[in-house]
Amino acid sequence: MILAAGLGTRMKPLTDMRPKPLIKVAGKTLLEHVLERVEELAPSRIIINIHAHAPMMRSFVKQRSDPRILVSDETDQLLDSGGGMAQAFDLHDEREMICLNGDIFWPRGASSSLGRLLKVHDQHDGPASLLLGAASQGTGYDGPGDFTLNARGIIGRPNHGPNPFVFLGAQILPRAPFAQRSGETFSVREIWQPWLDEGVMHGLRHDGLWCHVGSPRAIEEAERALKRYGS
Repeated sequence: MILAAGLGTRMKPLTDMRPKPLIKVAGKTLLEHVLERVEELAPSRIIINIHAHAPMMRSFVKQRSDPRILVSDETDQLLDSGGGMAQAFDLHDEREMICLNGDIFWPRGASSSLGRLLKVHDQHDGPASLLLGAASQGTGYDGPGDFTLNARGIIGRPNHGPNPFVFLGAQILPRAPFAQRSGETFSVREIWQPWLDEGVMHGLRHDGLWCHVGSPRAIEEAERALKRYGS
């Protein structure tokens, strides 16, 4: 699943005329950048949720002519990350789902970070796995960091910062916590919290550059970094 239903408030005035996922960075829309990383897994189904500028989002999906892509419509009610995932689970019967934010991407590397995340998840008994990146290697981010990651790959979230790692928007989640919650509006962090408290959620570090594009200034930062990176 690709979470693409946000309002893009911080991206104004660009989002007055188009949805944030269709804003271009280095010649490609944000959604195209994320889809390129998704394609490394050769998925049989891709779910994209929509809200703002829904007709433009539907047109983008139609133009791709990809029968694997399904639209999860949140036009009438924006459900936040957790609610959006709960609704997306209603569109398939798999026991787990890989979810990605629509405004974070990274250049193609020697190995697929999503593929590595999937392998790590399969090797452990933890309920969920998150892709993390070094706060120092990202663009469009100036926060104190989200998480720590110990030698066993367990994610921690100390109350005091700064923390070295940032969540890169990619996660693998089970169906059970979302069951019977379709139509509710809630954050996925509500689902995470018990697992973080218990120390059972695994993480994988993405190696290299990553780009968070949440504002017009972040577009410029990402494009400069991508040019240096050579992608």
